[in-house]
Amino acid sequence: MQSIPSQFSSLKQVFTFLFFFCSFSIVRAQTSQWTWVGGDNLPGKQGMYGTKGTPDAANVPGGRSGAAQWKDASGNFWLMGGFGLAASGTGNLNDLWMYSTVTNRWTWISGDNTINPVSVYGTKGTSAAGNKPGGRSNGISFSDAAGNLWFMGGYNSGYYNDLWKFTPSTAEWTWVSGDNTSNKKGVYGTKSITDLTNKPGARYSSSSCKDANGDVWVFGGYGYAAAGADSYLNDLWKFHPASGEWTWVSGDNTLGQVGIYGTKGTPSTGNKPGARYSSAMWTDASGNIWLFGGTGFALTTGPVGGQLNDLWRFNPSTSEWTWVSGDNAINMTGVYGTMNIPAAANKPGGRYAPVIWQDIAGNVYLFGGSGYPTTSALSNLNDLWKLNMSSGQWTWVGGSNAGSQKGTYGVKGTAAAGNTPGSRYGALGWMDVSGKIWLFGGNGVGSTVATGNLDDLWTFTPPDFVLPVTFTSFTAQQATGKVVLNWRTAQEENSDHFSIERSSNGLAFDIIGNVSAAGNSSSPITYSFIDPAPLPGVNFYRLKQFDRDGGFLYSKIVSISARENIDFGLKLLQNPVQTDLRFEIQMNTAKEIKIEIKDISGNLLASKQHSFPKGTSVFSLPADRLSKGVYYLVLTSDGWEETKRFVKL
Repeated sequence: MQSIPSQFSSLKQVFTFLFFFCSFSIVRAQTSQWTWVGGDNLPGKQGMYGTKGTPDAANVPGGRSGAAQWKDASGNFWLMGGFGLAASGTGNLNDLWMYSTVTNRWTWISGDNTINPVSVYGTKGTSAAGNKPGGRSNGISFSDAAGNLWFMGGYNSGYYNDLWKFTPSTAEWTWVSGDNTSNKKGVYGTKSITDLTNKPGARYSSSSCKDANGDVWVFGGYGYAAAGADSYLNDLWKFHPASGEWTWVSGDNTLGQVGIYGTKGTPSTGNKPGARYSSAMWTDASGNIWLFGGTGFALTTGPVGGQLNDLWRFNPSTSEWTWVSGDNAINMTGVYGTMNIPAAANKPGGRYAPVIWQDIAGNVYLFGGSGYPTTSALSNLNDLWKLNMSSGQWTWVGGSNAGSQKGTYGVKGTAAAGNTPGSRYGALGWMDVSGKIWLFGGNGVGSTVATGNLDDLWTFTPPDFVLPVTFTSFTAQQATGKVVLNWRTAQEENSDHFSIERSSNGLAFDIIGNVSAAGNSSSPITYSFIDPAPLPGVNFYRLKQFDRDGGFLYSKIVSISARENIDFGLKLLQNPVQTDLRFEIQMNTAKEIKIEIKDISGNLLASKQHSFPKGTSVFSLPADRLSKGVYYLVLTSDGWEETKRFVKL
């Protein structure tokens, strides 16, 4: 096996943006400003894990780079693994964390708080509480329509191609496909032909993105093709989560291939990017696949690759690559121009492992990585760029055009014009519903010249980003055989209408009506809608606000039980649970309630009676004797019943 490059990281993509969120805000006066939100301003900080399943203000993942990332339907951010610091020691990690932007709390959900834990595969295709991927860095990650979190490959003393699925509702991992040993070669089959036996070879630092159909695209990385030792790859694969099948779509099944650029701006079936790892990858509104930079080969090969800044577009309908912009040579320096002024000559320098975000208008933001600013010295970067997908022009919008820059943290929680994260590569990035960029960790510098793995959390509001509507409330209330929805906006700009959507499970929604919007207003406006025939049981509602240009924005999700004379309301205060099951109950009148815990098969495990006063009460039940798994909390009184599912870790 060849030696691994001393610094490596894969770009973790921001996948399809699901704009379900619990609050809405617009920051107008503080655009183009960074805010240090959490974590430390120095590298090398150990993780503070707390109790598994319990959010806490003191919790924070240890400094790391090359972790996996997701965003769920509720707007929570997730990360797993990478190379960094656990509760003690430095190594490859497998800890799974969730961050709530509503509470600003981290929760350790799954995995270990130690370094280099081994994988527990179990039976392929079967979930189990004991299953888990081992510690590793630089795999790929994506989510599916059902809210499952997927993870594949990565590196830890070898390369992997195992594919895993994590189901948040059960807190269980499933080994779906691929191999349970390292350094396996790929099975390519026939190009463009889907087959259950197809599989990419083991690799790390691949690039990935998800299209509008939910299919996942994976490009290159460093690892194994159909034959030979480990090296740079340029194969393009498509994975269909519903069927579990892989398709080799484009590129080569051999190692170390150079790029064929053709004529800039002209698509051709003969064009192809050179082999590379740690690129940026995303999709556009037309379904095209985009690829930028990384470490690898341009027109020539060598013993090691160089840093690339070429921008490519792949059309799945024609299977043609187009060299769009950038250079067909390695280690090119950037052309920054004037900050916040787009220009055709502007371009980021060659780099690997930057972070990207994509806003609802389709613009792409790119931050940092390791590469070349305006000088020919390879260094970590903290420059922020915006790519206008319509014009194809780059704009330098923040950070420095020099390398190895220290961060300016300012006051935690306070935006300031002088704030900026330090230079880094292998960080994570999310974008929330308000359009704010979120940045976590990576390998680089904090507030001093010391380098290492970081755990700092930042937000940035891009320039000129304004949502058409600011929601201040959205509620659902029970009426006789009906549900009344009320919502309020603080301001509106070019707002066209609201679609009211309903669901029985909180995942799949149908439109049940439309309400016209005010259009333009700087004053609060209240709207209402009546659902005359709610579904039996629990109904979930959300609003989809459309502006006049076709853009849209989702509200938070609200739920209500469709029945008359509700005597009490039940809310779990934490889920999953570790030692205690805590819930909140709201009573219309003082009453005695039967409290039961049942297993997933409906078997009664515990039962007790308790008298609750009128109003809101918080109650706690011991859960430490329960085995890991899924259970039901059932409350009944006078013929009414409330049931909540919870997961015991």
